[in-house]
Amino acid sequence: MAFDSAPPPTEAPVTEQKKNKLTGEMVDTGRLSREWVQWFFGVEQRLSKTARVLSSVHTKDPVGGPMPLTVMKPPVPVTGFYRVSYYTHVVVPSSGNSSVTVQIRWVDHGVEQVHTGVPLSGNTVNANQSQTLTIRCDGASPISYTTIYSSSPPGMMQYTLDLAVEGLST
Repeated sequence: MAFDSAPPPTEAPVTEQKKNKLTGEMVDTGRLSREWVQWFFGVEQRLSKTARVLSSVHTKDPVGGPMPLTVMKPPVPVTGFYRVSYYTHVVVPSSGNSSVTVQIRWVDHGVEQVHTGVPLSGNTVNANQSQTLTIRCDGASPISYTTIYSSSPPGMMQYTLDLAVEGLST
């Protein structure tokens, strides 16, 4: 996401200037000038509207089975739009048929929503999949994930999973 920022007011003095009543000279007050205060406030406003990673999950060790339904911590703070991204990668292929499917769950307007990804075949080490979802989630509601797994022979195919939740807007 691009960060569109106005250039800093380099022509304006950094500190506020005030005329000394005794000498008539301009002296620094030690406070930021109005131009710089406005510029810093604008930067803060733009930063508050950019996406921020709220939660992430990274499997350190390969997984050789389904992942249980797991709530990402913390729950989303307020009702709004969130971006959920995931990446899964087969690290040990199966000699037979195998697949892993990522499933994401959340609550929108009090109703549980479920997104089930496309099954990823686990028969080669270069098998990978990523997806990004934009969702609307109720505040203080959990976003959770699970995987649906099958492998022949059982447990042979192993994979990793990485997820991230970013806050977009409220």
